[in-house]
Amino acid sequence: MSQKSIGLIVGLLFLAPFILFSQEEKKPKKARSLIELGYGINSDASVVSAGYYRSWTLSKSKKILKNINLGTGLRFNGFGAKDVYFVSSRPQFYNTADEDSILAPAPAIYSVNTFLTIGYQITPKLQAGFDIDAFGFSFGPNGSPTFISNGQEQTAKVNPTQFNVLAVNANNFGSLLSNIYVRYQFTKKWGARLTYQKSYAEITTEEVLQTKPGINQRFRYVGRLIGLGVSYHF
Repeated sequence: MSQKSIGLIVGLLFLAPFILFSQEEKKPKKARSLIELGYGINSDASVVSAGYYRSWTLSKSKKILKNINLGTGLRFNGFGAKDVYFVSSRPQFYNTADEDSILAPAPAIYSVNTFLTIGYQITPKLQAGFDIDAFGFSFGPNGSPTFISNGQEQTAKVNPTQFNVLAVNANNFGSLLSNIYVRYQFTKKWGARLTYQKSYAEITTEEVLQTKPGINQRFRYVGRLIGLGVSYHF
């Protein structure tokens, strides 16, 4: 998916609540609420998440729109890994020859973010959708991993980047999580979710270590994970 397409989707999600509440209908739309616990993993990292979701349908009567849900929520993410590389985060350095890196033996980053979600109700029990963190903050222990530049190594003092802002791909700031998911509701109250996740985890050096071709203190790990979740609906 192109950056323009992702940007358009994010923009529509931000505008959706205003569109929903500006519609003139005598009866208010029924909101759906759930809480969900999730766990995602790949070969070198994992993410534990806990979130509150609230969503609304686009229409009560129109055939296609009544199956589309737009919503928002609040999510806690706990990122952990072993011996992973964080690379230069600034867009002009990211995935280029100017990229420096930090080798972190056991990073831990905790985030609280507001997220946006869109879902399509395939059947009364089965939903497919997408959610993405929009903004929030991160915290966690500081560390002393290894900064690597042009084959030279030195110890760095780092902390989780404090603020998280969605700005699409390399322009993202901080630690963010997104999910492409399928959720199945087994009973009126309980459901399960299978997800394909993309996790951004970011740390900031206390001192300026990368100076060429410009100053950079932010370093990022990007991972794709497979996740499972359990949800309680109310």
